[in-house]
Amino acid sequence: MDLPKADEVYFAIAAMAPGFVILALRSQFVAGRLPAIKEGAIFYVMISVLYYSIVVPIFSMIDISGPLYHLTLYFFLPVVIGVVLGVSYQHQLVRTLARRMGLNIIHPAPSGWDLMFAQTRTRPWTWIIVTTRDNERIHGLMGGKSFASSAGTDRDLFIQRLADPDFNLVDREHGLWIRASDIKFVEVIPDE
Repeated sequence: MDLPKADEVYFAIAAMAPGFVILALRSQFVAGRLPAIKEGAIFYVMISVLYYSIVVPIFSMIDISGPLYHLTLYFFLPVVIGVVLGVSYQHQLVRTLARRMGLNIIHPAPSGWDLMFAQTRTRPWTWIIVTTRDNERIHGLMGGKSFASSAGTDRDLFIQRLADPDFNLVDREHGLWIRASDIKFVEVIPDE
């Protein structure tokens, strides 16, 4: 097995870096996981090609060169684009624009669980009823300290505050963690 040459390593990094950085930053705002390099390499290269096709002609007009050029091209601009895409997703700007244009785009959330709890994170408080496998109903308040796992294999919950069936808070000190294997149903009721 021959070791790759320096220029081959540079080319591979350059081909994937912007796409990887853009999607890594975007994934901080979107439910779901970033694919590993091995599984996502083609996708990272596709995003990078799109990125380069837009950015390189603009950079050639500006006439940036040297270390600033490389730092901006491979790092700073992809970071900004990734954050802008993530924030626009959370505020549904792209979806709203697409709807106005009569387009129906595929939702990026990998599951209903991810979509539901991604939306609860953008609301200040959300009431929740969890029905467990033994049909016990747990009422609570999903607040800023609550958590819903976005790991595809283990969908556990941490409910910040517990409530009675009439949604009166019953405990100000303790939350409740519920294992994924104990969850049968989850009802989410936005606090209007």
